[in-house]
Amino acid sequence: MRTQRIVSVGVVVAGLLAAPVPAQAGESWVPVEPAFTFGPNREFVDVEGTGDGGAWAVGFQREKYSSIPGATPGSPETVLIDIPPKPLLQRFDGSSWKNFTTPGLTGEGALQDVDAVSPTDVWVSGYHHTDKRRGTTYLAHWNGGKWTKVTTPNAAETVSARSLSVDTGGVWLAEGGKVSRLKDGAWTIHDLGMDVYDLRSYPSGEAWAMGTPLVKHFDGTAWKTVDLPPGHAYKGFRPTGPNTGWITTTNGLALWDGSAWTTVPYPAGYRNSSYPSAEVGGPWLSTYRGLLHWDGSAWQELPSDAMPQVQDAQGRIWGTDSQSGASGAPASHAYLLDDGVWKQEYLYPPLSWSTRLTVLPNGLLYTGENKDKNLKSFVTTFR
Repeated sequence: MRTQRIVSVGVVVAGLLAAPVPAQAGESWVPVEPAFTFGPNREFVDVEGTGDGGAWAVGFQREKYSSIPGATPGSPETVLIDIPPKPLLQRFDGSSWKNFTTPGLTGEGALQDVDAVSPTDVWVSGYHHTDKRRGTTYLAHWNGGKWTKVTTPNAAETVSARSLSVDTGGVWLAEGGKVSRLKDGAWTIHDLGMDVYDLRSYPSGEAWAMGTPLVKHFDGTAWKTVDLPPGHAYKGFRPTGPNTGWITTTNGLALWDGSAWTTVPYPAGYRNSSYPSAEVGGPWLSTYRGLLHWDGSAWQELPSDAMPQVQDAQGRIWGTDSQSGASGAPASHAYLLDDGVWKQEYLYPPLSWSTRLTVLPNGLLYTGENKDKNLKSFVTTFR
């Protein structure tokens, strides 16, 4: 069993900053319409920049499911509407969107993950629809000129949990409890004995697998379970490098250095393991009193106008919020964290659903759906 060190740290409490009217950040955002496809209910599930000013977005379209419960406990539900999803694959070239077909996935199915090593080395994964969100895995590769379907080692198995991670050392794919690695044209299969909901891989050959209920680390040769600290959050582990990461606990923030846990106590008045969290230039926790940020030496308390989402090429933190709009649908805005104050960007009309910020070399791409469930995007180039 690994030991756990508890240390005392100095706490810097900046006090919650009242900001009923957020300051304006002042970047110029230009609306760019995603490529047209037939049917409503289009959604980008994942968006990935390619490092050249462009990006790929994946998701689904035209899915709709509605049912009513059975008359008695345990009895079958009555399906009212069941329209399976169709895959959605689009490319942003820095100024406009273009729609692409998915070879080998022209029927019912959806794309869930996109990961790019370079503009000419992009991977997407998803599933062939069979029963609601279950199905056999779909994997494809972009070489800069065309998409090619790639056969996976567990292609015949139906799973509901899958994840994709790609780096210069190869491709990692989780399908249920099996994690496979594609390197030098050959697959190696690892049965981890747990459903993996997230994967992170690194050029060093190391990888993390976050599953239910365990977290496992691959050191380049074998997988090993990392014993989580007492009182840890469910599905709360956040990798920060090939062999480092953190997780929230009831007593504080637990930091993993590759061999042992170090727990940083929360500031006075905080005690919860289930704070929603994000890893954006360090740990961020969303609490009922505002945001907590661990900068590596001290806690910072910040207003909760937005939740951090990305760190741009200049090292600045950007986030999004979700407020009630006049129409009753959520109204989401983009924010820049500037000297401890969230500054709201002016985007009109605001997005409402599935909002996502993607880092570009000299700007940001903001995607989502408006109040009418229409897919929209905005792009800004930093001055």
